[in-house]
Amino acid sequence: MDRLIRVLVVEDNNVTRKVISEVLKNYSFEIIEAEDGRSGIESAVNLEPDLILLDLNLPDISGFDVLDALKRNPRTMLIPVMVITVSATSQDVQKAILYGVRNYVVKPINPEDLIMRISKVLSIPVEELKKRKGGISINLYPGIDPEQVKNLTEYMGYKIRKASVAELVEGMKIGVPLLKSDRKELLYKAGVPLNEKRIEKIVEEGYEWIFVREEEELEEKEEEI
Repeated sequence: MDRLIRVLVVEDNNVTRKVISEVLKNYSFEIIEAEDGRSGIESAVNLEPDLILLDLNLPDISGFDVLDALKRNPRTMLIPVMVITVSATSQDVQKAILYGVRNYVVKPINPEDLIMRISKVLSIPVEELKKRKGGISINLYPGIDPEQVKNLTEYMGYKIRKASVAELVEGMKIGVPLLKSDRKELLYKAGVPLNEKRIEKIVEEGYEWIFVREEEELEEKEEEI
């Protein structure tokens, strides 16, 4: 495939949609975003992505309505679909399987796990995807509010706690979001080459909160949100 692999992300939550998109962009995927079901169907028909990541809980129509429309259209019926949702009922899972969903991911998810699942669905070795991984440094949301932080932590399965400079640097290396001391600015860095100047800048910019998962023991735990 000469062009970039095209992924359509159908997700109504702005924070979670942007996080998914930025994680995938870091692996050189081309991203199309849709914030509701109808625009997702339209994008799928017009742009014919290689993969669709679909939330079941959408504001206009349900994810199952989207799946039904995709399967009825010859232009989209063969596009592989992965469901990413908070709904984990056996009824929903079975219904998704009947629609031919290729993978069912329950939030919160791990970015590395998401890439592995995409690798299986697209039959691309995960080692090949890792070769495409680049370094990104993006400010997800200047002026982020507490609700957006809550959405991010619930979606990604993180807790937030204060961290030492060493932990902040390590966080940048492994690609976890950092939060400023006033909790109003969020930064996501992954694969960024670190030198003395970059490390000093982290401290100067006032980042002191780090997103960690419950199983991670980076150092001594401090105050949690």
